Amino acid sequence: MSYSYTNLQIKTGDPGRVREAIDLCNIGTAKMLARAEVSWVSVYPFMTEDDFAYLKECAERVSRRMALPVFGFMVPNGAVFRYILYEHGDLVDEYSYDPQAQELVSGGKVDAVLSLAKPGMKKSRLQQLLHPSQPPQTERDREVAGDRLALQFAEILGIPRVQMCVGFNHLKWAQAGR
Repeated sequence: MSYSYTNLQIKTGDPGRVREAIDLCNIGTAKMLARAEVSWVSVYPFMTEDDFAYLKECAERVSRRMALPVFGFMVPNGAVFRYILYEHGDLVDEYSYDPQAQELVSGGKVDAVLSLAKPGMKKSRLQQLLHPSQPPQTERDREVAGDRLALQFAEILGIPRVQMCVGFNHLKWAQAGR
């Protein structure tokens, strides 16, 4: 069994502005990671660790306040992958991939994600990633499907892996983030 994590990914190179927005949005205790060479700032709100509804609320608040695209990602126990995407405070897409569910995928607007992807990303690759033709075949592959999808999203969007596949508790244990 894998671990669970949630995070917000804000499309900006200005961590100071993100920190200010996080404080003004009153989302509670949160950690943040940013790199000068990356155009994404990652925020890890503590109260979203097991609460997708609150993750959505946080993403909406930050997106509205900053007038920027904000993803909220959740990977519960490594298997399931969920995201919400807000732009300027408006919900653009809500996606869920669950290899154990009757309906493998819900949501997944390729054009919305493609507009935020690294330059040169092929629409067909993103379509295949968001809408796979079949679920993972082995039990082990199903157990880590969410983690794998999160890593692929990190690559597509240009978010460092270390910023994507962690949550508040991981950073707290590692005494990382600010």
